[in-house]
Amino acid sequence: MEIVINDHYTSQGEEYVVTGFCKIKQYGPSDNVFWADGVEYLPISAAPDSYPFTCLSTEFIHKFLPVKLKVGDEVISFSMGRVKQTYFVESIDPDGTVNYINSTLKTKDTIDMNGQLTEISFTQATEYFYNSPNISNRLSNYVKVQELKVMFTEAVSKMDTLSLGGIYPSVLQGLVTEGQQYLSKLFNTYGNK
Repeated sequence: MEIVINDHYTSQGEEYVVTGFCKIKQYGPSDNVFWADGVEYLPISAAPDSYPFTCLSTEFIHKFLPVKLKVGDEVISFSMGRVKQTYFVESIDPDGTVNYINSTLKTKDTIDMNGQLTEISFTQATEYFYNSPNISNRLSNYVKVQELKVMFTEAVSKMDTLSLGGIYPSVLQGLVTEGQQYLSKLFNTYGNK
């Protein structure tokens, strides 16, 4: 992702604008001091004379998503728990329709706060996401949570069948529901970053 001054980015539901670049003092091994590239940014609602936030460029790329696609950006398709294909933005029409290299796929150029794109040329059961380390990590965590939910449901079902003989089905169903809600909460708290 190329970071551009005056472009808008989102992080955790908030929109920001990049105001400039800077150097940030860092400490390496044995307290060696070095200067790393940084980004200055402000919430879009900030007063014009506000002092900008700063973070390392590498952190910015990991934590922030652009609001709009640009030519050359990568988009991934996600279906049935797997990344299926990578697409490259070839051009963007004035109405915001994105055209991809060697593909008939069409999406809007707006990226939502979850990194997802709105598809125009519909295909079944496929979602499209802006490709970034953050999104790849999020999708990987999502798949792991879904697998844990299935394993948990199967384990409780087997326990009901083998050890209890179906005596307490409502109690076990309640445990399954609570367990799935807990796994979803864990994903939303830790895995969705």
